[in-house]
Amino acid sequence: LWRLRRDIISGTLPAGEKIKSEVIKQRYSVGTSPIREALFQLVTDGLVTADGQRGFRVAELREADLLDIADWRARLESEALRRSIEAATLDWEARAIAAFHRMKRFESDS
Repeated sequence: LWRLRRDIISGTLPAGEKIKSEVIKQRYSVGTSPIREALFQLVTDGLVTADGQRGFRVAELREADLLDIADWRARLESEALRRSIEAATLDWEARAIAAFHRMKRFESDS
């Protein structure tokens, strides 16, 4: 499931493309049952649409959907950071400072 999800999100499987079971079975080396289960889960997640009796397609995301997802992600990450800072210990602070220095070194090397 995670590999199929990754390929949909990354665009390897483009929006609107018909998902062919035989191709998916070969690509991920899995049987029919796990594929159907994964596809129904991805329908629930909004990444795949069911075409009635004709199979499945990669869902097409609208710009408004992407903006909504980005907004919620920013809110969740901000809340996670706030809670992390509130619960911070000296060890946490040391790891945060070390990560900051690694990031700065990476930026200057690029």
